[in-house]
Amino acid sequence: MNKRWAITLLAALCLLMSACQGGSAVAAPPIEDSVAPSPAYHSISASSDGLREVVVKHADGTYSYGFIDEEGNQVLAPRLDGARDFINGQAVVLEDGRWKQIDRTGKVLQLLDDAYVNVHSFDGHDGVASNSKGMSAIIGADGQPRCEFAYRSIWRYGLNPSLFLATKDPEDDEDAARRWSMSWSKYGLLSPEGVELTPFVYYISGGGEGDGSYPVLFPVRDGNKHGYLDENGAVKMPLIYDNALPFDNGRGWLWQNSEDGSSGKYALVDRDGFLTDFIFESVYGLIYAFHEGYAVVEIEGKTCLINDRGEIEMSAIGEPIAAGHFEHGYLVCAVDGQEQVIENPLMQQRTVNIYIDGHWLYTDVEPAIVEGRTLAPLRAITEALGYRVQWDANTGTATIQNEQRIIRLTLGSDQVSVNVFDDGVPAETVILDVPAQVVDGRTLVPVRFLAENIGAKVTWDNATKTVNIATDGI
Repeated sequence: MNKRWAITLLAALCLLMSACQGGSAVAAPPIEDSVAPSPAYHSISASSDGLREVVVKHADGTYSYGFIDEEGNQVLAPRLDGARDFINGQAVVLEDGRWKQIDRTGKVLQLLDDAYVNVHSFDGHDGVASNSKGMSAIIGADGQPRCEFAYRSIWRYGLNPSLFLATKDPEDDEDAARRWSMSWSKYGLLSPEGVELTPFVYYISGGGEGDGSYPVLFPVRDGNKHGYLDENGAVKMPLIYDNALPFDNGRGWLWQNSEDGSSGKYALVDRDGFLTDFIFESVYGLIYAFHEGYAVVEIEGKTCLINDRGEIEMSAIGEPIAAGHFEHGYLVCAVDGQEQVIENPLMQQRTVNIYIDGHWLYTDVEPAIVEGRTLAPLRAITEALGYRVQWDANTGTATIQNEQRIIRLTLGSDQVSVNVFDDGVPAETVILDVPAQVVDGRTLVPVRFLAENIGAKVTWDNATKTVNIATDGI
């Protein structure tokens, strides 16, 4: 060994002895004190109560769950076996085979019964738990069941989230395979206390619960007869019709067979009753018939255009082709083998029109000019720009978000919170020139504010009273 290598080895040994004897050499920090980098997330959920659920996928195909805030800071490491969104400052999570309720810091508020296989829809006041037999019950704030585990499924009722829609197996059904079929289960409503508010005699005729943006009814059937329930489970339209279709854009369709059963006709209804008699032989698009304010129907062998009041605005227009309904203001029909393009009448009737990337935007309430600012329905604008909207009727607050940012505004307030996710910058407060307001049951907001705060460009053509929004790939 040469002298140079000997000196190097001796220095290393001295350093090692010094570390063992508590000398001044710096030792590596313990692993638990090291700052671990954020893992690559398999998915990130929408913000709920200011936190976002994250999912990590492992090499063996399993998943772990955790939470981050709106700036991407890790609040709860992804080590959970399951998690539900935060609501009212709390969430339920699954860890080590047991569901528990936690607060925003991860502190355990209570351990839920270890017999619960699944827990969901828990808001801190009530929720749903299921057992190993696949049966569900409503649980209270203390995590204890408020009713028997007698229901095949329970979830919050879309028309009234304070109630629960539940399914129960028919008592006279002996076919075990059919017992597990959701289409065979009968539906009813439960109160938060687990009390049955309706008889469990209904079958679902389809969806149509809506998103809170339109007043709708829920289609059900008892045997072969159909009708509608309201948000409290009361029969709004009696179960005497041959079909009841899900509500769409605040309208529904009832079908009545002819006396000999060989044919039948539709009638248009809203939640207050009939808008027309049974006069429509067919409805194009049917369940989602109304597009941009109009539906295409057949009356006495003629194809007609009706508005959402059931009034005929155009008759003998030709048979719709392509989409079969208005798109961006135009409807394509076939007349004697030739294409006929019909312009939406609203484009000429309205004072103000909005275009996004050159395409006309339909809004169910006409845009308005207030104090020199153009206001338009919040949901129509944001959904057209790729955002989701959540409405809290209790606080009058709308939350708009996509994968990049979240915007919160309150009716009557000129202050709006705008936060870009994961940029390390706290939410910014923006002052509106004109506060959000309600017109004909719709929340209207300044178009320029909304578009510019999601990265779009807005121009105003005063001659044509047109708002042009250019997204430029946002």
